[in-house]
Amino acid sequence: MIVHDALEDWFRTNGTTWPAQAEAGLQEAFRVALHKRALRPALQAWWEPRLMRIASWVAQAEDALRAGAGAPASIRTEARGRVEIPDMLGGTFRLVGRADRIDYDAEGG
Repeated sequence: MIVHDALEDWFRTNGTTWPAQAEAGLQEAFRVALHKRALRPALQAWWEPRLMRIASWVAQAEDALRAGAGAPASIRTEARGRVEIPDMLGGTFRLVGRADRIDYDAEGG
């Protein structure tokens, strides 16, 4: 949940305008999310270096993604959706889900 919360906050604020110092910003977002959990000091000390490595990896992966595909025109986080499939054995089947992140290009795709 710490990783999820940090990434949701980060991409909601900085998603389309990727800052030059993204790695440092992501690390700070992870620290803020970690401190919000108010964990015991030993557990917090155990998690912090791991979260910093995750933040660095995310920044590098996002840099590589944007170098190849370009920056998204918009990003939605926590997007909910559902689809109903009628005429199933036993009635209509409803599939409900939530996407952590959806990137859109300039044409809305």
